[in-house]
Amino acid sequence: MAEAEMVTADTARLESVDDVARKSWFAQFGDLVRKQPLGAAGGLIVLVMILATIFANVLSPYDPEAASFEHMLVPPSSDFWFGTDAFGRDILTRIIYGARTALFVGFTAAFVGLRQDWF
Repeated sequence: MAEAEMVTADTARLESVDDVARKSWFAQFGDLVRKQPLGAAGGLIVLVMILATIFANVLSPYDPEAASFEHMLVPPSSDFWFGTDAFGRDILTRIIYGARTALFVGFTAAFVGLRQDWF
């Protein structure tokens, strides 16, 4: 019967975790974008929506509820990028402010679903 040899790791050659070169967060993000381009595009869209809702007061040039009867049903122009509705309200401004509600409902539903283990 052959004797079993005991194999041990050469501790002199092992590197500690701290000595291993790590990629920067920017390089890791670049790898993620190359591996998952559609996920990165979706994340970018969500990020733009979140930033637009946070800075809605700065981005939107008009009050979303203020009616302007001289600007009713104006087509898209340099003043009103998406035009106006039947009450003269800027559609772009209403979309930006409406994204707040949409994101709130979406994140709340996701939170409740995760909390209840539905996902």
